[in-house]
Amino acid sequence: MAFAYAAFFLLVICIYKPASSQQNHSNLISLGSSISTNVQPTSWRSPSGTFAFGFYPQGSGFIVGIWLVCKPADIITWTAYRDDPPVPSNATLEFTVNGKLLLRTYSANNEAGEEKLIAKIEKSASNARMFDSGNLVLYNEHSDAIWESFNFPTDTILGGQNLYAGGELLSSASTTDFSTGRFRLKMQSDGNLVLYPVATLDIAADAYWSTDTFGSSGTHLYLNYTGELLILNKTSGIVRDVFNSYSKSESSSIIYRATLENNGIFKLYSHNFDSNGAYTTSLNDSAPESQCKVKTFCGLNSYCTMNDDQPDCRCLPGTVPVDPDQRYNGCERNYTEQLCKVAEETSSYNITDMEKMSWDDNPYFRNSMSEEDCRKSCLQDCNCAGALYESGECKKVKFPVKYARRLERDSSKVFFKVGLKSVRSIATAMKPPVFLFFSSLSQELLRPECGWEAEILAWPMSSL
Repeated sequence: MAFAYAAFFLLVICIYKPASSQQNHSNLISLGSSISTNVQPTSWRSPSGTFAFGFYPQGSGFIVGIWLVCKPADIITWTAYRDDPPVPSNATLEFTVNGKLLLRTYSANNEAGEEKLIAKIEKSASNARMFDSGNLVLYNEHSDAIWESFNFPTDTILGGQNLYAGGELLSSASTTDFSTGRFRLKMQSDGNLVLYPVATLDIAADAYWSTDTFGSSGTHLYLNYTGELLILNKTSGIVRDVFNSYSKSESSSIIYRATLENNGIFKLYSHNFDSNGAYTTSLNDSAPESQCKVKTFCGLNSYCTMNDDQPDCRCLPGTVPVDPDQRYNGCERNYTEQLCKVAEETSSYNITDMEKMSWDDNPYFRNSMSEEDCRKSCLQDCNCAGALYESGECKKVKFPVKYARRLERDSSKVFFKVGLKSVRSIATAMKPPVFLFFSSLSQELLRPECGWEAEILAWPMSSL
């Protein structure tokens, strides 16, 4: 999907040098080379210095990755072992004489610790190069590429990079935590490019955006050097223009980047360098067009609504925030199924109506009935979190509700079950009696004149 988007510009100072000012071999990483976290340089640069591969600070440690070098903040484009803890300040990256790119960590007393292969290759490499495209490539003795970071994307693809059928981009957890986040973009084998929450099936009910390019087998996603994000077919060529930078420029001073952001939005950026080393960042395109269309953005049992052009997460009726300080962590119901089953009839619960609401969760019950019967059916059913009434049909869902959403124009109505008392107050009221065991001497303390008014069941220890 491509649509015009008002681009924003951010002036950033970057470490950028023309390639002509660099030595031709400056991007060559030879056998026996190494870098560490505590000795400069901590990274291997591309010829122009635009990209770097090495140790990047995160928290109290470091991660291994590739980034666009700039100020005030570098832009991470690839991460190795992204879900492992950051490495300590005495780690090293070594391109060993045996042709392996190896991460080594050491203990506090500098004893050898864990070793991890950055590039898992069967044969030994003879050299490696960091390119101005942001691609790290390992070569054999015949100068054939045997491994490249472009084949193992994390949350980003750059100009000249492909995302092949079956491949995914996985969002980062946050802007400062580059471990795996909550959303994924998949180039499916059926030719469709689809956005999903993580830990979901590749089915329509879990998708929140797609290119609808079904039936095009042998396709892949490609970001070219002019900023066009394309779905290509091996035989017929371009299947779909997904995003477009509208610049059509092949200038080497422009870097294009397509990133699945931590909020679930897929965005195309351009970074335009000038002769002084500064550049502007432009947002060229994005999908979906609204944050509230990102499924699970607000967490379970909640829904998203726009407030002054900003997404606002709200709990569904009958639920409360899991963490009041973290609005995107979802909500939990204010009663439990066990309490529902032991409550007297329906006296502890009520039904709240909401219009212009819907969800994409699969109902466990659906039947034709009147609106009032649908409302009563949910109230009397302990499994019912809510019931969607639409066109004379009642559809009930259980907790947790994953995909609730607010609609601008719709004739549907949703009935939510609401506890009249909080879980805590109900649980306290239903707390079992406390049994206290006293000796015959201490029974004197239970006489009314001693001030005991609570209903306490007590037996002398000698009678047990």
